[in-house]
Amino acid sequence: IGVVEITTKLKTWNPQDITTADTSKPDNSARQGLDQDENKIFEKEEVEPTFTGGPTAWRKFLETNLRTEVASENGAPAGSYVVWLQFVVDKEGNISDLKALTSLGYGMEKECLRIMKLSPPWLPGLQNGHKIKAYKKQAITFMIENN
Repeated sequence: IGVVEITTKLKTWNPQDITTADTSKPDNSARQGLDQDENKIFEKEEVEPTFTGGPTAWRKFLETNLRTEVASENGAPAGSYVVWLQFVVDKEGNISDLKALTSLGYGMEKECLRIMKLSPPWLPGLQNGHKIKAYKKQAITFMIENN
């Protein structure tokens, strides 16, 4: 979650301070801002990174790779558990800086980190129509039933 700070200054308005923009040339300021710092990681973007193929493909990936029995094998009581992960998706869709934001235990975070390392590339986030490097938070829910 980002913070925006707005600072204003009191100034006497003077009509001579007005400047006009040259609209005959394309405005590349947004692109220049993206180029200035290639290592910048966006926390808020116009389009957030997503799993390639969307929610249906994400569900199939989890069904295929996630060992759902890990929590119950490690003694988790019946209930619903939500593991939150955070990672960075770069401009090519590669995942890095992967970490668990929760610590529920019972092997759930470890299992989620394991499968994320198996993940194919994601679709990168977009800002002003350009691919960017951005943080992503992802939830994975474990449902443990009584035996």
